[in-house]
Amino acid sequence: WVEYSATISNNSFSGNSAANHGGAIQIYGSNTITGNSFTGNSGQYGGAIRAFDHGNTITQNTFTNNGGRLGGALYVEYNHTIGRNLFVDNRVTYGDRRGAAVYVRGAPSVSLTENTFANNRVVLSQGESSVSGAVHVQEGAHPTLTGNTFAANVPYDLADWNAFSTTATLDARSNYWSTVTEAEVK
Repeated sequence: WVEYSATISNNSFSGNSAANHGGAIQIYGSNTITGNSFTGNSGQYGGAIRAFDHGNTITQNTFTNNGGRLGGALYVEYNHTIGRNLFVDNRVTYGDRRGAAVYVRGAPSVSLTENTFANNRVVLSQGESSVSGAVHVQEGAHPTLTGNTFAANVPYDLADWNAFSTTATLDARSNYWSTVTEAEVK
């Protein structure tokens, strides 16, 4: 648990697990997480990190092969800046299975800028389907996504579950979107 004004930089977090929040770390308010490697971590809400409160900056990190229920790598609530990170091979494998890389909830101002999301997956059993993706947005969240690259995420790159919200809007401009064929999914 990290609270207020901490800087965590240039570390390697590997093979950690938590029963609930953030497999490697849980952060609360105005922290800077930069230049770290998060590999093979697991947690129900955020395989690597769960970010609470406002003002966390998560930049230039690598998130690889992390897993959870909501947010294979990252679970964020409230206002955060997430930029220039690499999210590769993260998974949501049980329960609700939303946000293979990032799950954004109730966040009025989350900025996702110049991140790369590649080969993140919602893992399903035979006959199951999902409408989630590498980035999953819901419960009033209205992030801004700019300059991100999405490649080979399954089943989708982005899922916006705010369809019935009158206040939540999604702003996604100047991103690169790829497609995955049915054969690639199998």
